[in-house]
Amino acid sequence: MIRWGIIGAGRIAHRFVAALQNETDSQLYAISCRTQGKADAFACQYGNIKAYAGFDHIVNDPDVDAVYISVPHAYHKEWIIQCLKAGKPVLCEKPLCLSEEEVDEVIAVSRQTGVLCMEALKTRFVPLYDEIRKTVENGTIGKIVGVDTSLCSLADLSRTDLYYLNPTGGGALLDEGIYNAGWIEDYAPHDLKLTSIKAVYRDGVDLYTDACLEENGFRVRLECAFDRKKEKKAVLHGTKGSITVYDLHRPVKAEVISHNEHRYIMEKPYVYDDFYGQIHHFVQLIRQGRKESDVVPLSVSKNCARILDTIRKGYSYDEKAVELLERQEEVLQYASFDYNGAWMLVKTILDLQKDYDRNISVSVFDEDQQLEIIRVLQDGKTEANLKYMNGKRSSAISCGHSSLYAYVAAVTSGHQPVFNETYCSSGGAFPIRINGKWKYTVTVSGLHEGGDHEIIIKALEIILKRKTDPFPYMMV
Repeated sequence: MIRWGIIGAGRIAHRFVAALQNETDSQLYAISCRTQGKADAFACQYGNIKAYAGFDHIVNDPDVDAVYISVPHAYHKEWIIQCLKAGKPVLCEKPLCLSEEEVDEVIAVSRQTGVLCMEALKTRFVPLYDEIRKTVENGTIGKIVGVDTSLCSLADLSRTDLYYLNPTGGGALLDEGIYNAGWIEDYAPHDLKLTSIKAVYRDGVDLYTDACLEENGFRVRLECAFDRKKEKKAVLHGTKGSITVYDLHRPVKAEVISHNEHRYIMEKPYVYDDFYGQIHHFVQLIRQGRKESDVVPLSVSKNCARILDTIRKGYSYDEKAVELLERQEEVLQYASFDYNGAWMLVKTILDLQKDYDRNISVSVFDEDQQLEIIRVLQDGKTEANLKYMNGKRSSAISCGHSSLYAYVAAVTSGHQPVFNETYCSSGGAFPIRINGKWKYTVTVSGLHEGGDHEIIIKALEIILKRKTDPFPYMMV
């Protein structure tokens, strides 16, 4: 009988215990929390088990055979290493660590001690995952050339006491994006490069990330969020078709589509629940005396961490970002521009808006006449959009460049960008220069994550028939 100790008694620990009850060769033996009261309450709920105040008691208890770690992410590395050095196999909640560098530290200790350690990447242990892999290996959809993933949820953003909103170890990328990375890691090259990113990054915490990566033509998208709900899915794109996996973090259903339009659904229920598979696998590893999982070896954890690290580097701007924005303004100038040109610009922006999922407001302001010559308001937050458009224009005029430039320049200089109803250093106001002189300002509001700036640039490139270097990093 394998006696389990748990480090951390949060909500996910209860799910682990529920699944553990289906594993006949295991039993819950001890729980450890930061306070004795919480430990006692947990122990009372699950029977005659030991209740410790302090995680070190689990590490030092000679009767604990295996440890499940479910403390906040920032503490994973510390307690994994302590458990391994004490000779206790560790099943640690995802993500294994905060970075690839930390994973490397864990790998080194695991190798030195010869003690089993596995990341609880539960998705790989549900029955559907194997069916999908077999379908891919059979060539049903051809060679995999891309993976799109989206896992977006609404979290309670008002509670700053929650671990996932802590600047150290929090954020949607670590909490949810690790599931996306798990799918990507299994099918994509391991040297992916970040090509673009849109993000909501506030007070040191990423609330939304939409990142695109590529390597030798293999394209990947990772989208995750705490601030919005979307369909949760992973799509494997092949040369002969695709597989769409629904609820990518808890999958039981997938749709296979071939290029000849043949469609069919694959459904595989859980064995007990979505936690059980990883527990059963881990117990078998212990019984077999294995030092590493063949399903989620530590190399998988390292690769997933590298993906997240690569994306995380896109959360900050540097001087190159400022230079890119300057070049956009230099390239996208008019030789002549009048009211007809203004209408053409607005019309092009509105045509492009159809590719986005939100309505917008658009304005063109004549700076010489100090007069707004065009305003188009689509359904939505028109009153708020008007305030923001005025604020963005004010921000642009103040810095002598686009309002996104004002934002990026503030960030790179270490200042806090201003965002209010009268002065908004965020994307959406862009100077219309005629032979170098700022004559008009086009302003857009309504899109998120830099989309207001992006749609203006796209419209100007179409009208002027010029291409600019893309500005790939959009943070709000």
